[in-house]
Amino acid sequence: IYEKMDGLRGGIYGEYIHTEGFPEASFLKFMGRASWFKTIKKRGNVALRGQFGVATNNESPFSPFVLDGILNVRGIGNRIERGTAELIFNAEYRHTFWEHRIFAIQGAVFADYGTLREPGGKFNTLFNHPQHIYTGGGIRFNLKIWYKTSIRVDYSVNPVDPTSHGVSFGFGQFF
Repeated sequence: IYEKMDGLRGGIYGEYIHTEGFPEASFLKFMGRASWFKTIKKRGNVALRGQFGVATNNESPFSPFVLDGILNVRGIGNRIERGTAELIFNAEYRHTFWEHRIFAIQGAVFADYGTLREPGGKFNTLFNHPQHIYTGGGIRFNLKIWYKTSIRVDYSVNPVDPTSHGVSFGFGQFF
């Protein structure tokens, strides 16, 4: 069942992008991602993800890594930031409250962390850049008749700055 997972998943990804007439936007990028899932009794699921990426450190407004609320840090909203290196950690506990042969309803609590290296910055500036931490909860509606169909709504808040919060809506599990 998709809403309850167990095991490891990972991958390494690389690409080279060359732009004609705008060479400072060209880059070489490498990224590694690992996820771990563990079922807890019959209804719980712990999910952890770590992601690290590094790219050519060009000073360009078109840096290859993006920090946003859809891909990696729930709650950051539309305050999209770009950088030439990234470090992301996500932790989530999902609990199935109701299960039917056609669909299941899950609740989730989570914590997300993300930071970027500014374009042209030194590698140690990865931790000098604003670090984003958000915690929150959400609900998942998982359709079992179509594999991997999930609708999710999450609310998150920055525990360091409670005025920074947001709601994210999406299709598919966050990770």
